[in-house]
Amino acid sequence: MPFKAKDQQGEIVLATDFKSVPEIRQKFPKGTLFCPFCQTLMFPRKRRNTSLHFVHTHPCTTTMEYHPESPEHLQGKLEISKYFQSIYKEMINDKEAFIEIEHPIPEAGKNGRIADVAVIFSTGYRIIGECQLARIEAADIYQRTQDYYSVSADVLWFFGGAADTKENRQAAIELDVFAGTLSFTYAT
Repeated sequence: MPFKAKDQQGEIVLATDFKSVPEIRQKFPKGTLFCPFCQTLMFPRKRRNTSLHFVHTHPCTTTMEYHPESPEHLQGKLEISKYFQSIYKEMINDKEAFIEIEHPIPEAGKNGRIADVAVIFSTGYRIIGECQLARIEAADIYQRTQDYYSVSADVLWFFGGAADTKENRQAAIELDVFAGTLSFTYAT
């Protein structure tokens, strides 16, 4: 359930910039929105208990590492984005940094990665915010973190739900990365 699509001119379209499916459909007729990662056609959707987002007409074929996302995960990405905006507000206002949700990093790891949220600085430096609510093995945290380190990106892990375990926190400590708890009330 991605928050972004690409229009026919290659411009990124964020679902978070709209209030409703009809508003997106009015601006972007059927067949004019595509996945920025695999180029498959997409369309807007908003259902009960979900945020406004885009859906593939066929399964995504990107080779970059990504995982299915729950509505809560989508909300988590928005919360991380707000957190980064509050911390880097001055740099964003001065055009020294910007925030991107679902930031592709094709050169990270074996197949590339799609970071949940990234702060991209004008110097090329990146800070990645990863929202993890579903159960995950510590080995996967190590691998994802190492993939981001391979492109000189720092990582902040935000654990919640089944992912907020002693083992995962220990993995973050051993990797010397920030690990926080993501706690919010999800409401549509």
